[in-house]
Amino acid sequence: MAYPYIGALKHGGKQGKIQRIVIHATVSPCVRGGARNVAKYFQSSAAGGSAHYVVDPGEIIQCVKDDVVAYHAPPNTGTLGIELCDPQAGSPKRWSNEAHQAMLVLAAKLVRELAAKHDVPLVRVTAAQLRAGKRGICSHVAVSDAFGQSDHGDPEVAGPFPWAKFMQLIKEEDDMPSPKEIYEAVWEQDVMAAPDGSKSNPTWKPSSVLTDVDKKVRALQSQVTGLESELAATNAKLDQVLTLLRASVS
Repeated sequence: MAYPYIGALKHGGKQGKIQRIVIHATVSPCVRGGARNVAKYFQSSAAGGSAHYVVDPGEIIQCVKDDVVAYHAPPNTGTLGIELCDPQAGSPKRWSNEAHQAMLVLAAKLVRELAAKHDVPLVRVTAAQLRAGKRGICSHVAVSDAFGQSDHGDPEVAGPFPWAKFMQLIKEEDDMPSPKEIYEAVWEQDVMAAPDGSKSNPTWKPSSVLTDVDKKVRALQSQVTGLESELAATNAKLDQVLTLLRASVS
């Protein structure tokens, strides 16, 4: 999927094969519009580096093309950097608030897309695994610990990052079987043999595999409905705030 592009000033040349997707934190508020603010900062000479993407609770902004090296967590070649709008301060419970949860859902979607595009395994990798050459998803602090070329501790400066929840969000859609997997499973389980014992002219019948898929689809639809309800409630609250603000200035 194409995302709004605000090009960063500082970047390198062409990428190699993508080895890892690195999760960062911006040290800025987790608010709507935050991604654009960070992206605009990356356009300035004051910025010390760049990242491929920045995510806030409502938007994903691309700052460097996937096939170009961004300066985010050295060694940078063969990596993709994703910045999450987070102040890196306060209680770790902040990752559970509404804004952070919305951002994590968007970031998980982005990671899932990038991993599929660049054939990166959907696994979290540690510093030791990075040194051993394992590919996957990691934090900036893991890269710092693995290679010693930076001293950044994000996104875990102010307590742990919710890796278990984040990886669950990343893998939720990936757990759905592909059309090819469904076809093969149905063929193996539900094809009725022809009178001569062969599998020519098969007859299809309902499959437990398709039932499982239907259950997962219904579960996802239920989640979407819940998110739509939360969004409607949030919009209602915003309308109330705007009404009060207009009344106060009139």
